[in-house]
Amino acid sequence: MTDRKLTPVSRDDIVQAIQHGMLFDGRKRAHHWDKINAQVAAEKLAEYLRRANFVVMRGPPLDPPTNQSSAAPGQHRPDPGVG
Repeated sequence: MTDRKLTPVSRDDIVQAIQHGMLFDGRKRAHHWDKINAQVAAEKLAEYLRRANFVVMRGPPLDPPTNQSSAAPGQHRPDPGVG
């Protein structure tokens, strides 16, 4: 495992991450949340985390995926030798 430097995340970054999680399932738009509801909920959660003295940290960007790891997490990649 490589040593990764963690940096604190801003309140706006937390709000954007929570809002994105409410609006999207991976890359597909989740229609059960509208943008305004997601924004309000994300802001409330970010404010709660701040008041509860949580510190959210972010690691450096990950290396881009290669063709070998192109399957989404939880999906099975077919073995190229089987067929």
